[in-house]
Amino acid sequence: KEEGTVDELGIGSIRDAVADALFPGTSVLQTRLRYILFIPWLMQYAAQGNRSSTEMSTRFRDSEFLLISALRAGDEKLGVIGNTALGKLKRLPSSMYWAAMGTWGIRNGDLSPEAYFRRQYEYRRLATSTAKADDPESRALAPLNDLDPHLPTAPPGWLGRVDFKLTPDEEQYLSDVIAATTADSMFAWLIRNQPTELSDYVWKLGNIDDAPEQLRDLIDHARRFHTTIYGAAVLYNLLLARKGGQDDLIAEYEEELAVWRDELQQT
Repeated sequence: KEEGTVDELGIGSIRDAVADALFPGTSVLQTRLRYILFIPWLMQYAAQGNRSSTEMSTRFRDSEFLLISALRAGDEKLGVIGNTALGKLKRLPSSMYWAAMGTWGIRNGDLSPEAYFRRQYEYRRLATSTAKADDPESRALAPLNDLDPHLPTAPPGWLGRVDFKLTPDEEQYLSDVIAATTADSMFAWLIRNQPTELSDYVWKLGNIDDAPEQLRDLIDHARRFHTTIYGAAVLYNLLLARKGGQDDLIAEYEEELAVWRDELQQT
């Protein structure tokens, strides 16, 4: 059989709908926010010079591996995509953060990396074959580069050594674009109303009662869904433990199942 995951209970679509409503553009694959800047910086780096679109795409892919070395040189270990696989890495950072870049308006939402570099190549051909006008308004109509013009500038020498720490300007930029493009989401509300204490669960944040009613209702649905479906995971693990005769795990999961039943009654 082909490798992959199976969603027998059909919870994936519900999970994704709730997650996209609360925190648009995010996924469990994303663990370091500065990657959302690294990727467009790599796109700009790859597009430098007089290269064909194919050469740009190749340089972009190669630069994603350079980024691994740069982060390691910056003493980063946790959260570095490819820190163990290095040159054998299959799933590159761009694939994990590309959707978020579109959702948050950092790139043209309709583009793939390959399409971006094809358009860069065509823009340059057009620019070199079109007569330059003295009229400032004519120059203002020049093609855009498909990346947000307000994107912060990459730090000098960053592909030699870099870390995950955002600069104040980068923090402000990301706060502004996320709040603007996800205006009605919990994401945007939390940017404007930062909680004093963090939690693993959004419904346990200290300032949640101050959120708009529609967001509180959605969070309550998320909490109920989480609590309900959690029992299925515990039960599955319990059945496996029983089948394997693992007494310690059996006792652990039976205890978790009892706790879950109590929580379910309260939900």
